[in-house]
Amino acid sequence: MVSGSRAKEPSTLEFEFQIAGEPLALNQSCYLPSVGDSVTLRKVALYLGQIHWTRKGKEIARWSNEHLLLDAASPESLSIALPDHLRGKADSMVFWIGVDSTLQQQGAHGGTLDPMHGMYWTWKSGYIHVKIEGSSPQCPARKNRFAYHLGGYQAPHNSLRQVKLRVKQIGNTKILIHLDRFLNKEALRQHNQVMSPGVKATQMTDVLTQCFSLTP
Repeated sequence: MVSGSRAKEPSTLEFEFQIAGEPLALNQSCYLPSVGDSVTLRKVALYLGQIHWTRKGKEIARWSNEHLLLDAASPESLSIALPDHLRGKADSMVFWIGVDSTLQQQGAHGGTLDPMHGMYWTWKSGYIHVKIEGSSPQCPARKNRFAYHLGGYQAPHNSLRQVKLRVKQIGNTKILIHLDRFLNKEALRQHNQVMSPGVKATQMTDVLTQCFSLTP
């Protein structure tokens, strides 16, 4: 029997929420130096869209026009298999945090954008781009709880933000999202309830863009 060519290993794109250098475990207390106290996260979810790769400043491949909903409570949402044609060398991977304004203006959608996922405000405010909820003794709110529902697609509070990472190839990539870089004592004490588009939501989304990295 003559063996055929070996099948190619599937190419994947994986994401991992981390806190204090370890994989995030929802509903478990973790000490954070940036907060100076323990933090317990109960909900972490965010939208990513327009995922594509570039080489020498030019786009060479695009995953699709779909949006990923990364949900820490759904491990299957943190990994996607890339089609065979998405292979090859690249120098950057680019994506956006949030749902693009063109889709927002069309109202609610289905699939990962279905309002049933709890990531939609109203037709006027649109989608919640990022949802992070938890508690910490540093938070003076009721039951020490904080909630960050970040979004907004209309000026002057458009919180759609681009992230660009240096890569060597398309796919077979694991991206870490460092939540401890996002959480800090000042925010928990003074801005622990951000629930609508506004200046603070855009500022906090800016901080989140600095929380992504590739595995070493």
